[in-house]
Amino acid sequence: MKNWCMGINEKFYDNLIPEDISIVASMEKGDTWEVDKYEKIGFWYRPTWTTKWGTHAIGDRLNRSHFPENFYRNYGKKLIDILEDEMFDHNPYLIRGEKPEIVYDTLLPYPLKGRLKQYPLNDFLPAELYRDLPVGTVSSMADVCNYFFDSNMKTYLRHPRLYKYEDIETKQNKVVINTQGNVVCTGFNAKTFEVLLENYKNYEIVQIGGEHDCYIEHEKIERKLNLPFWESAKEIAEAAIYIGVLTGPYEIAKCYPKVRKKIILFQHPLYTDYDITQYNGERWDINDLERFHPGHRNFLEFQWCDHNTEYYNEHDYDIGVTMSYKKI
Repeated sequence: MKNWCMGINEKFYDNLIPEDISIVASMEKGDTWEVDKYEKIGFWYRPTWTTKWGTHAIGDRLNRSHFPENFYRNYGKKLIDILEDEMFDHNPYLIRGEKPEIVYDTLLPYPLKGRLKQYPLNDFLPAELYRDLPVGTVSSMADVCNYFFDSNMKTYLRHPRLYKYEDIETKQNKVVINTQGNVVCTGFNAKTFEVLLENYKNYEIVQIGGEHDCYIEHEKIERKLNLPFWESAKEIAEAAIYIGVLTGPYEIAKCYPKVRKKIILFQHPLYTDYDITQYNGERWDINDLERFHPGHRNFLEFQWCDHNTEYYNEHDYDIGVTMSYKKI
């Protein structure tokens, strides 16, 4: 079996995984996972890191939270949680405090040889070319992740899951909003807030997110920023509606299927340098929105967009599968 890993985790591997433990990312065609050979398999996802924009990787971690349950239901084995992140505290399919024999990196489904190899963006389909290909979609990010582990692996759980607050009573008049992301998302503007306040004037509106997220001062919007993770999860879990952008809190909302999810697409997909610190802040243009499809198989960014979500744009008319923000 090849010893492959995702180089994006280079700075995290050294201190957390001893050199004598193999790290495996996805399988090359013809390879097979000898699951029965190992009793102690480690589960790797993106650790938290902090930059001047804030704390990152909520989405990357939660987006793989389906994997332990799917692994157990396919192979009857629990994975070892190496990072022991708090958002996995209630996951019954993970074991903590044990040393794995081998580690599986679920972060991205692309094989690269070498323990610490940096991957270039062109390992993906070049972003500027995705519009020219026929549209095909994946059912979920869980399907993508499971397929690259084992093409015969069945997906029993298609969405992220926290295993807490799943039975909390829904407040039918509560809307939770998240207006901005840390790095690659622009945020709500004055027009967005105006429509939001009019369309949900009879609702309780709670804003969660970072302390520097865009906002307006209004008596109808209760700002609860910089909440601990589990308090943010509770706010979303008990809401009837979640409205946001493509950020980590959206992944929290995906954990609760009964919450109606509405996403405004402010993010521009066509940055060509993987270093997202060079992101230029442009917004989506009309051509991008015309080609947007949740789960687009040819463009990784779109695969984060779930089919069970409503999508809106910042124009005053509908484009493709998105509706005008005025209808949110």
